[in-house]
Amino acid sequence: MTTPYPLPRSIRETEWLRGDGRSSYGTFDFKIFDLEDVQVRLRSVGDDGFDIVDVTVSKSAGAVFDTFTVTFPFAIDSDREFQVRGMRLHERTSDLFRGGSLKSLEVEAETSKAGVVLQEVRRDVSDNIGLWHAERAARIAGDLLLHGRIDHEAFIRMAADDVLRSERIAGDQRLQAQVDGINDELDQFDSKIARAEAAAESSENSAQEAHELVQEATSGFVGFKDGIGYDFGFITQTMTYFDRNFGSIADPVNN
Repeated sequence: MTTPYPLPRSIRETEWLRGDGRSSYGTFDFKIFDLEDVQVRLRSVGDDGFDIVDVTVSKSAGAVFDTFTVTFPFAIDSDREFQVRGMRLHERTSDLFRGGSLKSLEVEAETSKAGVVLQEVRRDVSDNIGLWHAERAARIAGDLLLHGRIDHEAFIRMAADDVLRSERIAGDQRLQAQVDGINDELDQFDSKIARAEAAAESSENSAQEAHELVQEATSGFVGFKDGIGYDFGFITQTMTYFDRNFGSIADPVNN
């Protein structure tokens, strides 16, 4: 027996279709039971986001399970694209038994309606799983990138710390060298002070000794005695007693 409502394997949605200036499009590769079982997404070409738009849905032949067309409230140009999806919300509107007999046609319809919902649920679950995997991969990539940046920053900071530590060590060494130089200068200063004090003491002793010698040499001197000639030597250098020539005694004098 052939079912009156055949339901081929499908995810019940179209690819993204680019507009061509018309407002009406169809028919499509899947069938619907009710006009409300259709959702249309619209976006600009190249965008990831989309808007859900209201369209007019029309069945091709008015059959219970039929192909359809959609009509937008405006023309869709080539800068925009749309996607048509089956979006049935399951419901029961008829009985399966009447007069004690099973209504096979109703059973066929309800079975296909349930199959439609299952196909669309399978599509949405797969889409969400795909999105979850994509998000997970993006997060993992982001975490790896973040860890890489953290490791790089840690390396840079450690390198900077090493440079700072080296500069501090070099600074400490320079300071220690300056302190050592100051200590050496202080040691030399103490030595110079000691030598100066020794020289001063020696000079003081020499002066005292000279004073004592002078005192010893002059201790018996009582002055020059009258009537005694003393030889003080003679002057060998030319000496000037007057600052000009007064002439000679033999020159005539004019009174």
